[in-house]
Amino acid sequence: MEPTKSKRPVLFFDIDNCLYPKSLCPETITIAALADIVGTGNNINEMMVELINDYFARHLELSAEDAKMLHQKYYKDYGLAITGLALHHKIAPLEFNREVDDALPLDDIISFNPQLRQLLADIDKAKVKMWLFTNAYITHAQRVVRLLGIEDMFEGITYCDYSRVPIRSKPHTEMYEKAEFEAGASSVDGCFFVGKRLKYFSRHTAVLLHLNFD
Repeated sequence: MEPTKSKRPVLFFDIDNCLYPKSLCPETITIAALADIVGTGNNINEMMVELINDYFARHLELSAEDAKMLHQKYYKDYGLAITGLALHHKIAPLEFNREVDDALPLDDIISFNPQLRQLLADIDKAKVKMWLFTNAYITHAQRVVRLLGIEDMFEGITYCDYSRVPIRSKPHTEMYEKAEFEAGASSVDGCFFVGKRLKYFSRHTAVLLHLNFD
């Protein structure tokens, strides 16, 4: 069923490294415990990279250096490492998600952010439709916004569906068109994006925003 077209402009929010700072580090988890989980990475972005590199090394039987290089190649070529893994190595995306995104110790890193919640609450919802838009799978996305205490601030979410291969993700045009459709945007001219990877929307919108907490 086609979503009802919104008469309001749609304000899309990225999640990772946008609704929380890229430099966000663990506070309650010990360094020793963290090393057991994700090696030496000291923030969410670094932890994610290390988990992905480790996944490549273990499942493809690669050296650490080769795993890192192939990870970077797939990220550059496809926008997501898992896309390359699924296409070329028949890796099940949902298994990857379980061992990588869902393995992040987010409960020890992300916490309720009252300033962020107030910022979002101050946006006039009668004038703009707020929508989440992420390359993550739904489980990771929901966990992040729940921990931040802002899950009720948005009318919906467009996420990267790991259950469908080939996987469609940002920065490819199809992913932006999917977000536009699911959010019921009346046209791309009424779409505004908070975050990075603006390849599609930036050609059509005059106002682009980025939250920077660093």
